Amino acid sequence: MVQHKPFVCPVCGTSKIESEQEYVARSPMFSGKKLVKCFSCGTKSMFPPEVEESYYITDYWTKENIERRTGGQYAQALARYMFAEEFISARKNLNVLDVGAGLGFFAKVLNDKYTGIFSYDAVEINPAAVGYLLTHIDSGHVLSDLPGGEVKYDMILLFHILEHIAEPAGFLAKVSDLLKPDGCLLVELPNEDWRYKKFNQPHVVYYNTKTLSMLLDRHGYAVSKVKECGSKVSGMANELRLASGVAGFADKLRALYYTIEKRLIPIENVYDLYGSDRQWIRLLARKKQKAL
Repeated sequence: MVQHKPFVCPVCGTSKIESEQEYVARSPMFSGKKLVKCFSCGTKSMFPPEVEESYYITDYWTKENIERRTGGQYAQALARYMFAEEFISARKNLNVLDVGAGLGFFAKVLNDKYTGIFSYDAVEINPAAVGYLLTHIDSGHVLSDLPGGEVKYDMILLFHILEHIAEPAGFLAKVSDLLKPDGCLLVELPNEDWRYKKFNQPHVVYYNTKTLSMLLDRHGYAVSKVKECGSKVSGMANELRLASGVAGFADKLRALYYTIEKRLIPIENVYDLYGSDRQWIRLLARKKQKAL
């Protein structure tokens, strides 16, 4: 029988569980898990938190996923760029590390919008994504893991990464070593998507604005800007409740929901809908300055 480490909250570090429920999985790789709520800070996370790396190599980006998702990827990357534009445009030279770069659309936006000189290194392990990513890179490297620290970066991108990290403390410490003292993190992740997703997988931790800010503060980062953006969580949750019990209908209704929204709102703005209870959290954070 496999022995697992006792539960430790990935955000606040306490070990007391307030409640638990079934972790709803599509893949057998995630079966037998629980979705537990921390008694202290309320963060929900998967337990036990271990996920086989092969999931991200073979399942997360497939040829079908790439073909289905490329349409809105540029608009989403542009919205992220605009969110951080004040920081980016203040620099004549920009050294960027994109962790879990996916298809590399942020590099394409930099090529189109940034007027200075930039280099772009990407960390990506999925072969299907790497093939597409390489078409967007003019200056930089594609890596299979975080670099060793010889190069320091002005900006490190963590788009839909932290929700997959079971032990974020060690990961954020490595990231901090790669960031220049005046550099920043640009983070985006789902906003407590256990509330509206049909399946909990593949996420390990479910953040909201409060718990994400708490995590970063605890590990040496000061949040300088944060927004909730995208579609309303309550709208998606209501849509799924209405569709519950009708086989296959929830996915079709969700697709219709996004189609209508995108027809009403220009594509370049659809990812920057702001307000409470939104689908994603987008955040800028700087390293805290150490006292002399």
